[in-house]
Amino acid sequence: MALAFAVIVCGACPWLIRSVAADLRMQILQAKATTSLVPGQQPGRLNGTWSVDIELLIRVENDGETELSLQGSDVFMRSGDVLVRRRADGTEAAPRLDALAGGQSVDGTVKFQLLPWPADPGSLQLVLGVEGRPDDDNPVLDAEGRVVPGLSGEALAVVPLLKWVSESSRFSVDRLGPGGALALIRTQRDLDVLSAWALAGPFRDLLREDVERVVLTSAGAERRAVTDEVGVWLSGLQQNIRSNVRPGMLPPMMPPAVNIQPPFPVLDRSFRYLAVAEMNVSESGNPFARRRTTRGDLKLPESIAEGLAPVYRYAPIAEAIRDLQSEVAGVRLGALAGAVDRLTEDEAAAVLERARSGSVQQQLEVASWLNQIPGRRAVLALQEMSTGDNEELAGAAIRGLATSREDAAERAMAVVWEAGATRPALRTEATAAMVRSGDDRWTAFVAAWVRDFLQLSQNGQTGGIQPEQVRGAVAFLLERRHEPTQVLIREQLPGIKPAKFQDPLLRILLDQGQPLDLRAVHRAADARIRGGDITLEVLYAAMILRDSAWTEQLLADYRQLRNSGRQEDQRSLQPVLACATAAQVDEIVAQWKKLTWTAQNELLVHLAAVDHREWKTLAAEQLRDSRDTAETAINLLSQEASEEALAVLRDLLRRQIASLEGTKDASARGRDQLQRLTAQIAGFVHPECRRLINQMCRDSNEYVRDTAKEQRTNTLVRSPAVRSLQQESQLRDADRKQEADQMLEEVLRLDPFLAEAWLRRSSVRMHAGSFDAAMEDLRRAAELSPEHVEVESMISLVLVRQGKVVEGLQAADQLIASVPFDDYALYNGACSYARAAERADTSAEDRARWIARAVELIRATNATGFDDDEHLAKDVDLQILHDHPEWPALLEAAKNNTGRER
Repeated sequence: MALAFAVIVCGACPWLIRSVAADLRMQILQAKATTSLVPGQQPGRLNGTWSVDIELLIRVENDGETELSLQGSDVFMRSGDVLVRRRADGTEAAPRLDALAGGQSVDGTVKFQLLPWPADPGSLQLVLGVEGRPDDDNPVLDAEGRVVPGLSGEALAVVPLLKWVSESSRFSVDRLGPGGALALIRTQRDLDVLSAWALAGPFRDLLREDVERVVLTSAGAERRAVTDEVGVWLSGLQQNIRSNVRPGMLPPMMPPAVNIQPPFPVLDRSFRYLAVAEMNVSESGNPFARRRTTRGDLKLPESIAEGLAPVYRYAPIAEAIRDLQSEVAGVRLGALAGAVDRLTEDEAAAVLERARSGSVQQQLEVASWLNQIPGRRAVLALQEMSTGDNEELAGAAIRGLATSREDAAERAMAVVWEAGATRPALRTEATAAMVRSGDDRWTAFVAAWVRDFLQLSQNGQTGGIQPEQVRGAVAFLLERRHEPTQVLIREQLPGIKPAKFQDPLLRILLDQGQPLDLRAVHRAADARIRGGDITLEVLYAAMILRDSAWTEQLLADYRQLRNSGRQEDQRSLQPVLACATAAQVDEIVAQWKKLTWTAQNELLVHLAAVDHREWKTLAAEQLRDSRDTAETAINLLSQEASEEALAVLRDLLRRQIASLEGTKDASARGRDQLQRLTAQIAGFVHPECRRLINQMCRDSNEYVRDTAKEQRTNTLVRSPAVRSLQQESQLRDADRKQEADQMLEEVLRLDPFLAEAWLRRSSVRMHAGSFDAAMEDLRRAAELSPEHVEVESMISLVLVRQGKVVEGLQAADQLIASVPFDDYALYNGACSYARAAERADTSAEDRARWIARAVELIRATNATGFDDDEHLAKDVDLQILHDHPEWPALLEAAKNNTGRER
């Protein structure tokens, strides 16, 4: 099966070629292609091949006047030496190739699936012809024995695919900057894996001419797209990405088990700069291209400027000054960025003159760089622009002025500030620039602006100011410990209107956490809550300050919004609970059934945190009555882990198991609930929790059994002794008995609650002949993990070894009757019967009967999928069965089970 990696959409520009039949033409109108990686036959090996799925909208046309018969013809794709027939699955509207009258045409869609990617992509051809071979008695077969398609004669029409891609893309290349150092390539078609090969030619031509900077963009008004996998390829062509990488290899697109070059061109050299501007980036579906390495939303002028700025950095200054007059905005920006700090005073004067007399666009370009030009004249130019009538230009100039390091900048900013006395928006813009600069020089200006705003806000006026601007300015001042502003905010906080301006200041003062700040927030929040003007920031203040006088009003607000039914109005109950007294909490508890599901969960969390007497009762009620997965209640009870809490969880799990009885498969919701709760209970060492998990392992519902066994295994893996337990097994397999015994003691020291460790030691002691000691270990394991099948099956075997044959065999039969599907119970039952049969005091009649029973149980064990034939052959407990006629068949059956799930 192929793994689809990428979706590639080709342009809709038609391209055609005249066929060998003079009047027959075939055109490609649209094309879509999907690259795929077909894995090899040896998983895990470095193998695999790239292929492509192609969907084409084509037109077949009769240009002549005579009718042409196309009976028996079809559409193929030639990929190298391979001819691939179109996929005919009935899902596409294929062209009807029958007879074409003069001047008639037929359109249709053809698809090709898992098309082998050729070594030479230029060999991809769309072919119209009649299938067949001159000698059908000797057909050509592929590696899988299928007949390779061929044509009975000459093709009726041929369209070279990449040639169509190249011509429909209509790439145009413009050289910009000093010596044409940057190439601007425009395309009229989306950039995909096919157009990547069409781009390879222009790329190689540019590199031969030492052009190492490229910007790709759309041609015309329509914005084209570039797929993310092409973006990965393009980024791989740049030096910073391709350092220490073989040329052409693309690490982000290489699967870990495949060393085949992706279907993209390989270039001998790297580009220094390669950008995609003003194009959409589309997802291809290729999982190895999910890491976005290309941005298409960059503006074209900025992309060109970024590519050219390093060039102008070392170009003659005269050339940079000349290009400041370029008609291409990106060139002008690049020249200015690369040369601005190399200008002499006279050269800078020319730039400043342009700043004063040029077009608005030119002034905007220069304004963002004037702060890099040393000297008072540049500052004066910024000052002049800042106080001009063009708001966009004024904003750019103010930002430059705020970041200028010249001494004259402070005086110029004072002039701008004075001009803003009658233009409030100018002061607001200047304040925003100062805050953004983070420069301490502007603290006094920002403080004055905040003071003016606070005065306005007392009357509910805002002067066009936005809350974000207020938040930024206040944060700027408090970071610098501007005490006058902090005092002023504390005094005037309750009177700030409207609420959206007060809210960010509430949060800032709360985060400050100083007693005077909290007192001011309390006054403001109290007024807001009593007035019913409750927002999220007020609720946050309530959770921090916790005033019980607010509880009733907050609860009323909560209920009003809850009853509105609008999702966006729903609030959390937590602020109410944070403010409530114990008596008020009891009143809320009394209304439990009226609360929403979310509110019940929030109340449960609060009640558990304060250890309220009712919380476990409410949790149990929610678990009993709710149809939803009560994760909050389950987690709280699990964290509390008292006898009462664990009993509630166990009862819930039993009810969930009962609800699954008689079903072949649990529902998705039922599975989710069962898995979550089983995982929680399996994590406890409490014997009753382990008993329930063990009971689930014996359940008649296979899904319940599998879930419990999986969680029991997970619990074992999390034990601190699991690694030592594994080492003990390895040492014993290596016949290093003494070291294995020592390691087993270490296991029991590390985790004395691990029932599997006691079970392991009982087995070791039993085979050493210490039957009483083995039984003591089993009793300890049974105490830790009651009703564990493996423990109980071992108990029956040890009873037999102790000479308590009847008791041991009865225990084995009872266990097998309760879990007839469990391979441990069946296998150890067989061992019990085999050991009973080999005892000296066993009668001939009992020996024969017990051997037959042991064989029957091994046969049943094999039927469960038991596949450890080596253990079966070497198990000393089954020695007496080796002479049984059926023994070889039993071994063979276990061997044939290899690979099946147990």
